[in-house]
Amino acid sequence: MCGPDGMLPDVDNTIHMNVRAFVQPVTSARGAKLPVEFLPQLFGVDIEADDHIGLFPHEWNGIRLEFWDWGRSAEDFIEYDGRRFTVVNANLIPDPSGDPRHHWECGLRLITNLDG
Repeated sequence: MCGPDGMLPDVDNTIHMNVRAFVQPVTSARGAKLPVEFLPQLFGVDIEADDHIGLFPHEWNGIRLEFWDWGRSAEDFIEYDGRRFTVVNANLIPDPSGDPRHHWECGLRLITNLDG
């Protein structure tokens, strides 16, 4: 919410944390084992060469991860292996016992290489 001067409040909501996750290129074995309709649902019509699939826990070290409210203009990002990715789509997956919040399956799109 903007203040009277039209500026956003000076509040830092940035979270920097390390999370144990599984990140793999779409073209890898994990991507190849997914149902044919899954990848277009996750990435849209155009799957790019540097697209990755990320599997993240629902909660890590007491902090609940939430991908549904991420911005699409790269203000929210994930750094992995010297590269920065934005989440283009995310699905919250239940576990077999019925817990509706087991892990996230995320479509990750490359923003930039940090290594140059």
